[in-house]
Amino acid sequence: MIITTSYKAAKHTTAHAAALANQMDGSAVIRKSNTISQLMKYYQEEHVMVVEDEGTLKYYAKGHSPLFFHPNMAQLRISRMIKGETDPLVRAGDIREGDHVLDCTMGLASDTLVLSYAVGKEGKVTALESSAVIYEIMVQGMEHYAFDLEVLHEVKQNIHMVHMDYLEMLQSLADNSVDVVYFDPMFRTAMDQSTPLAPLRGIANASPLTLQAIQEAKRVARRRVVMKENKYSGEFARLGFEQVLRTYAKTAYGVME
Repeated sequence: MIITTSYKAAKHTTAHAAALANQMDGSAVIRKSNTISQLMKYYQEEHVMVVEDEGTLKYYAKGHSPLFFHPNMAQLRISRMIKGETDPLVRAGDIREGDHVLDCTMGLASDTLVLSYAVGKEGKVTALESSAVIYEIMVQGMEHYAFDLEVLHEVKQNIHMVHMDYLEMLQSLADNSVDVVYFDPMFRTAMDQSTPLAPLRGIANASPLTLQAIQEAKRVARRRVVMKENKYSGEFARLGFEQVLRTYAKTAYGVME
């Protein structure tokens, strides 16, 4: 993977790109006036990470729109919660203030932020991400993104991000050591191939959840294990979840006490 900078990058940005390339076993490339397409063609590489001057990262995969951190739906969902509305994930997980939630599949962190708002200042969300690319995008995004919603600056402080496989983490934890364990795995069937999340399919962990992981989650969770999936997925039945129906939504939650 190529790691470069935005145009006319500051010295600290170039240094950041070089350090990231070394950390991720990538190739640091000086941007000059080249477009992303030109870099891909010249270096015969289909993956490019761009470090912006403010510290955020953008990931480009050939044929897809760039992938980067943005609070997006999390900001809208939290705004609704501030107004007193309930969130489907918070309701399905029975998330309470002061809870410790283990988010096993952070992804682009939309659910992570919502969970963090729900647990409040006394709570904690441990967010796991096994993809090094996604993890770095989220870490830098959370640190440097200029949130429009002021409360999100506080919300992110409750999130502890870890670059780790969820089974490895679950196996390392003691019985009943967190309140809720949450899974949002890569859906077995994509709902929309044109979605901005499409680039995730090239870098995210696409392995299905295993019964072993679910058993470990049940051991670790004091109160509940929750999974999000396509509402028509057979994963709920395969893994033993009770499906929570959402009339107008394409996704559904499965819960396990």
